[in-house]
Amino acid sequence: MATEQHSDARVPDWWRGLGLPGLIDLHVHFLPERMERRVWHHFRHGGPLMGNGWKIEYEWPVEERV
Repeated sequence: MATEQHSDARVPDWWRGLGLPGLIDLHVHFLPERMERRVWHHFRHGGPLMGNGWKIEYEWPVEERV
């Protein structure tokens, strides 16, 4: 079975060809409200595997994240 090689080498030519000044990879998670509250609580307060917690930059209401 042949394996397909993937490379990002052509990406800059692609976005330049679209006339864009650059490209970023950005994603935001959308979870059911109850699960989202628990996940954000975990990240804010931390735990034994992550230390004292992390600041959530996108802790906005769903309407603003969309």
